[in-house]
Amino acid sequence: MAENCLINKLKTMHLGRILVIDVAMLSISFIAMQFTEEVHWTMLDFVVMGILLFITGVFIDYFLMYISNPKKKFLYVIAALIVFGLIWVELAVGII
Repeated sequence: MAENCLINKLKTMHLGRILVIDVAMLSISFIAMQFTEEVHWTMLDFVVMGILLFITGVFIDYFLMYISNPKKKFLYVIAALIVFGLIWVELAVGII
């Protein structure tokens, strides 16, 4: 019974839209690599960032669709973006 609930939620999410946004964001780095020597991404960098972007997008989509309280919705989205930013910074330069 719980599996059907999860499957129904996944069907209503905007996974295609999330993937298109992810590819668009990853293409910015790919295009930058063509014009400058300062951006050095490997295939692993693109895969890891793609996964990170996709997971963040799924969480944000879930928060926007299934949380009815606007204040909680805003806080959860901001929290997801902060976590994304912290992970990105840690992977990029190792601040933490």
